[in-house]
Amino acid sequence: MPALRARLAWLVLAACDAPSGSDAARTADTPPADLPAIPRDPPAAPTRARPTRAPEPPRTASSVDPFVEFPYAPGPPDLGARLCAEAADPAGAPDKVFLHCALEGGSFAPPAVAPRDELVVLAWNLERGLKIDDQIAALTAGDELPAADVLLLSELDRGCSRTGGRAIAWELAAALRMNFVFGVEFVELPRQGGPGGTIVDTCEHGNAILSRYPIGAVELVRHAVHKSWYDSDEPRLGGRMFLKADLAVGTRRLGVYSLHFESGAGDGAYRAAQAIELAEHGLRQPHRVVLGGDMNAALYFLDLGASRSEETTRPLLDRGWLDAHRSLPGSQRVTHHPGLVLDLLFSSGPFTSAPGLCSLADCPDLSDHAPIWATVALE
Repeated sequence: MPALRARLAWLVLAACDAPSGSDAARTADTPPADLPAIPRDPPAAPTRARPTRAPEPPRTASSVDPFVEFPYAPGPPDLGARLCAEAADPAGAPDKVFLHCALEGGSFAPPAVAPRDELVVLAWNLERGLKIDDQIAALTAGDELPAADVLLLSELDRGCSRTGGRAIAWELAAALRMNFVFGVEFVELPRQGGPGGTIVDTCEHGNAILSRYPIGAVELVRHAVHKSWYDSDEPRLGGRMFLKADLAVGTRRLGVYSLHFESGAGDGAYRAAQAIELAEHGLRQPHRVVLGGDMNAALYFLDLGASRSEETTRPLLDRGWLDAHRSLPGSQRVTHHPGLVLDLLFSSGPFTSAPGLCSLADCPDLSDHAPIWATVALE
């Protein structure tokens, strides 16, 4: 049965990755021998691990550092400058995955947004922002999508030719009158056609968090267990990462994570290791946490009942994280063709309600992923 499930995952992710991901050309890849097929604990020796500190114990409310808001940039981003130092000389980068990248942020929210007891959190893979004008229109119209207080976003371009050289996170935050932070997942390298489209000049691509409330304690964590895309048909520097922030809602805090797990059909062990790292990082936070994004959980649609056999989501469920959309039937949870549940919101406690998504039929031609959301009650 595990072999059959692995083969099925290979087939469905190969099908859904083909239009835009390099994995269409890399679906025969398999994890290195030192990675378990479905790990419950982090691999003991990842191929090239970033320096790490010893795990910190969970912090109590009395030990929380004072909130310090992110130092937002005062004006539009300089798209002639890259956030990652290695973008200046990709071939000379000593490490093709672990980069030295600055975070970017801006503030467009009104100065004093009244705190609320509940926030609407929306997660969405924007497919690079290829349809950013339509996405902005959908988010501001209030018809199919809710008026979200927090957006957890993946696949946003910054200065890429395929999206008109635009800063997708900055433009979206400005249009929605929200604060934002952006972190680089990949430095996209020049190429003509192929997976991911033509890239004329080196540019950047990553995750963002948007919020109506002040953003602080921002971290970009590149996963210790990763794949290098440098020599693929979609050449890039960098690797999978998550972006974490705390939001100050009056005197209360909410931790949020924007994630994007490995996408290859044979990359289940990588996704599982990335889920473990994310889950344990989130559980060390002293307040409630919501994490969401594109988990590429190819077989979760088979596990929407009591089963915990899907390798990407099992590390979260085993550690007590709750699927915010668990009350919905599988037919109402599809976020990607063909019938897959790739995009998920998880919470660190039973405090979400009103889960929803805009199906690919109801929100056509906006992205290859459906947006999902839930209402979060603050402590």
